[in-house]
Amino acid sequence: PPMTGRITAPGEQTRRRSWRTPGPVLVPLGVVWLGGLTVLALAANRADPQVLFFDPAFSASDPKWYVGAISQLGVLGWAVAVLSAGWSAWFAHHVGRPKAARFLARGAVATAVLLFDDLFAFHAAAGGILSIPKPVLALLVTMPCGIWAIRHLDDIQRTRWPILLASVSCLALSMAVERATGNSLGPRATIAEDGPKFLGILAWATYFALTSFDIARSVLTQTHTRRPDEILRTVVGPEPEVQRAS
Repeated sequence: PPMTGRITAPGEQTRRRSWRTPGPVLVPLGVVWLGGLTVLALAANRADPQVLFFDPAFSASDPKWYVGAISQLGVLGWAVAVLSAGWSAWFAHHVGRPKAARFLARGAVATAVLLFDDLFAFHAAAGGILSIPKPVLALLVTMPCGIWAIRHLDDIQRTRWPILLASVSCLALSMAVERATGNSLGPRATIAEDGPKFLGILAWATYFALTSFDIARSVLTQTHTRRPDEILRTVVGPEPEVQRAS
């Protein structure tokens, strides 16, 4: 049957969801992508859209405040994904969801590799110093995410996996365009390469943000009969005892 009802959080003992997924699951991504496409459309209408995608570290000679603006938005997108997965892993651990905690913690670590690579351009530095081909560097950077996805495929199928699939598809398209265009720095090549990457980052951040929300909602739904102070003690631990003065 098609996937209906609420999204199942990782760690719940339920059957896998069907791969036939209705449109409503993708509605949040559509909203986020609408904003992303608006940004890309504004960038495409500029005479020099490349400066919006360039890393500011490599454009120090250009004093414009908007240099690398889209690049920095992408870094913030990776950061949102890392923080969402990280706090959800902590939350799942404290409410007795060890499987979900491992799934999210490993996802946060794998995403952090992408974050720091994008922020500090490690792949570009390594390629220049060690003369390693770009495809090999891309494989090394994305390998943690691939291992995470393979090890937690069952958990992913219980989440809003179409959003994650959309992200991977956009990031793969960006890499394919980069491979096809080579070192071309023309406006069209820049939009065609970095546009899908930007949308892929937005989808990745959306996936982890919504997964965090689903896990929190699942826990609160299962504990709705408990008092708020009991739920709080489950997450942060008991209050320290205060010794009375004799």
